Amino acid sequence: MLVLASLTNLLTACTEGTREMPGSQANAVLAQLLQVEIDAEVGRMNPTWSPGLIPQAPDNARAWLSEIDDVVARCRYGPRNRSKHNLMEYDVTLRGGERINGVFSGQRCLYGVAQPLVMRVRFAQGRVGDVLTDGRERQAPVEAAVPELQKLAESVVRVDWMRRPALYFPPEKSAADIAREWEQGRR
Repeated sequence: MLVLASLTNLLTACTEGTREMPGSQANAVLAQLLQVEIDAEVGRMNPTWSPGLIPQAPDNARAWLSEIDDVVARCRYGPRNRSKHNLMEYDVTLRGGERINGVFSGQRCLYGVAQPLVMRVRFAQGRVGDVLTDGRERQAPVEAAVPELQKLAESVVRVDWMRRPALYFPPEKSAADIAREWEQGRR
C-alpha cells in the first residue's frame, strides 16, 4: 500500500497536477460549428476524396456517430504542465456505456500560447446536441476555435476506423490473391 501511495505521489509530481475538466456553460455557437465540421469530415469520406475507402464509409460513419453519447476534449496532464507531452486527448463514451479513453488528437496543449478548448460534447441521434465549456472560448474570435473543432471532428469519426476497419476499407488481399496478381502481371 505504501508503494502505491508513493507511485501516486510521484506521478502527480511528474504531471504537475490533475486534469482540467470541461465547465458547465453551454455554447450553441460551438455546437453549430462542430456539427458543420463533422458533416464536412463525413462528406470527405468517399472514394473520390479519400481513395481506399469503400462507398458505404459515410453511412457507416453516421451510424458510428449515433452510437456516441458524449466526447470530452481535455489535456493529458492539465494546465500546469508545460511539456510537449501534454497532448489534447478525447474520451469517447458510447450509449452502451463503453468508454474509449485517450484518443490521440495530434495537438499539444500550449497553455502559454493559447488556452486549449477543453469541452464536453453531447450527441443526440448522431448529431451534436450541446457543447459545454468553462467559457474561455469567448475570449477569442469565433474562428480561433475552428481548428480545434476540425481536429475533434476528424479524430472522433476516425476512432471507428481503427475499431472496425472492415466498415470503411476493402478487405485486405489474401496471399493467394497477391500470388495470382503476380502471375497475371497486373496491378
